[in-house]
This record gives sequence, structure tokens and C-alpha cells, in this order.
Amino acid sequence: MNLLAYLMTEYLMREGGPSALPLDTNVKLHALDALLAPPLSGARFQPPTEPQVLAAYLELPAEDLEALPPMAHEWFAERLSITTAVPDFPRLAERVARIYFLGGGELHQYLSVNALLAIDARLDGLHSHVQAIWSFILSPDNFRERSKPEMLEQVSEILLDLAQLTADSRYAERALRELWLGLEDYPEARQQVAQRVRTRAESAGGERGGRLAALMSDEERR
Repeated sequence: MNLLAYLMTEYLMREGGPSALPLDTNVKLHALDALLAPPLSGARFQPPTEPQVLAAYLELPAEDLEALPPMAHEWFAERLSITTAVPDFPRLAERVARIYFLGGGELHQYLSVNALLAIDARLDGLHSHVQAIWSFILSPDNFRERSKPEMLEQVSEILLDLAQLTADSRYAERALRELWLGLEDYPEARQQVAQRVRTRAESAGGERGGRLAALMSDEERR
């Protein structure tokens, strides 16, 4: 049983059977095959371990990834946010960022950003992995130009929420700073992001508000 069939089987069992999926999806066929296929003689299916599922998810081809239900992507992002070992995958940030754009709404967006911030905290690199999201938005091959400022503002809004809601706000704050610095060619979006940060800083007040306000300084932060 491959990962796609396993995840779909789990989804169907939880959601009340094959009718939980739209009729026109090929994924239902994978799931039905998994549910109805007789077990191999003398063999017993062993569910994959969580690290195996996480690793297999990262390697899914695009068509299988897009066929998974929202629950599967939510589960992956949530588990990646709390796992103690970051999967060894060469394009990890790009794959996690893909969750942001899979059409699941704001929940998917928050979970994707939160998972990338969790990777930041564990790997503690020079730059934020959330950059994979706004780099995808800014790519000339993706989205209409007039829609990009609003999309970038949404990323900043999520980062602001997470900066205020998480105990350790350093990584969300760093991502906000890098987002702002990376928008030199998008002055409208850059101004809007800066205004959102300053407004939230005034609302937060205190030490955290001061840190947020300082993010929009033109001076290099070290």
C-alpha cells in the first residue's frame, strides 16, 4: 500500500466512507483499492511510522499531493511543527510552502507558516524558511502582478499573529524583517507591510511592541 492509498484510507474511515470524497476524483479509486484489496497470503500490513509518513509525503509527486484531502496537509504541517527531528529533504521549505497554496484557506496558510517557523527554530539558519512562500509569490511565473501586494500583506498578517501568539517570537519577527527588506521592487506592498507592523506594534505596546516597531528600521540589524 502506497502512502497516498494509506492516507486516503485513514481519511475515509474517519469521515464516514467513500462518499466523503467527490465522485470525480481518482483518489477515491486509490482508497477503494486499499480498502477492498485482499491481504497478501501470510502477510500483515504494518502501518508506516510517523517519520516514514513525513518523509513519503515530502516525496509525493505534485499530482498526488494535490489529490490529498485538506486533512492530510493539515496533519503534515501540524506534525512537522512539533516533531523533534526535521526530515532530511533537499527542498524541504519549498514543499512545506506548497501547503500554503493548496487552496485550504487561512488554516492551511497559518499551518504552513507555523511549520516553516518551527524549522527555523530547529535549524537556526541565517535566513527564514518562510522566504519560500513570498519567493513563490514574487516569482514572475506565478500569480498576476496586481494580486501580489495583497498576498504579501496576508503573509505579513500571519507572521504578526504568530509573533504575538508564540512564546518565542524571534523567528516570526526575523521573517517579518526579511519580508519587508525583500520588497524593494514592490513599494506599495512594502509600505503596507510596514504600516501593518507599526499598527500592531502600537497595539501590543511594551517590549514586544518595541521589537516589532524596530523591525521596520532601515538600519541593518545584527
